[in-house]
Amino acid sequence: MTPSHKLTLSLASSVTLELVYVPASEFLMGSDRASDTKAADCELPQHKLFLHAHFIGRAPVTVAQFAVFVQATGYKTTAEQYGHGYNLVEDHWKEIKGAHWQTPRGSGSIVQQKGVHPVTLVSWYDALAFCNWVTNITQCKVYLPSEAEWEQAARGTQGRIYPWGNDEPTDTLCNFNLNVKDTSPVGQYSPQGDSPVGCTDMAGNVIEWTRSLWGIDMHTPEFKYPYSEYRLERENAQASDDVRRVVRGCGWDDDSEGMRAAYRLPNPPISRNDILGFRVATPNLLSSHESIEIG
Repeated sequence: MTPSHKLTLSLASSVTLELVYVPASEFLMGSDRASDTKAADCELPQHKLFLHAHFIGRAPVTVAQFAVFVQATGYKTTAEQYGHGYNLVEDHWKEIKGAHWQTPRGSGSIVQQKGVHPVTLVSWYDALAFCNWVTNITQCKVYLPSEAEWEQAARGTQGRIYPWGNDEPTDTLCNFNLNVKDTSPVGQYSPQGDSPVGCTDMAGNVIEWTRSLWGIDMHTPEFKYPYSEYRLERENAQASDDVRRVVRGCGWDDDSEGMRAAYRLPNPPISRNDILGFRVATPNLLSSHESIEIG
């Protein structure tokens, strides 16, 4: 199979969601300090993990795609319910009244000209609600990827440090290190910054929710590596609200350390800020088809 195998889900008459095929394979998960000096303790040990074939979003969910969901359902995001979100202001998180997915900088800011940018200021619950809606309208099971599915799509079977290979990130490969100081259109760094299966923006632009659990303590993961241990428990969508979820990919503010495919962080499920988004996944639906359109 090649990155040309894809799944296209129709969300509205002119809005689709494209996913790429990730073949069943064994891959290296986590980091090895012998080959990656930036490796963190929570990424150790590096180990082999087999995953079945699946699809994953070619790009993070965009403002335009999320808008179709909100227009169809009247859904109110966590930030809208609380009346505020968070922005990164001069290296510090600041509570911004009125900041949510439509007004990411607070009252007066708009996203009408950013339809192809990743949606931000979405909590884990908001991402889950979007997935459930797409599942209902397409009859295709859509979910947040596990961090294992995410990492496999990001680095392939060769154990790449970054989605594009082992070379350090640059301004031509990804949106990072405040080189743009905001989100960028999805695919702007494609194909040179793409992963082996054809995913874009898996390093930089926005941090992405996964369905995997970290634990309550932000400094020490409760679910340690190897990933295969406690595998069912760490994918429990019904975990209590005080259990942090793993986010992947890092955002437009992060340095080269965060661009690594193995880099992982914990976030409370109600987190909502201007560098946080998500992409989706589905099970394998391919037989002999090159591509499938649903919806």
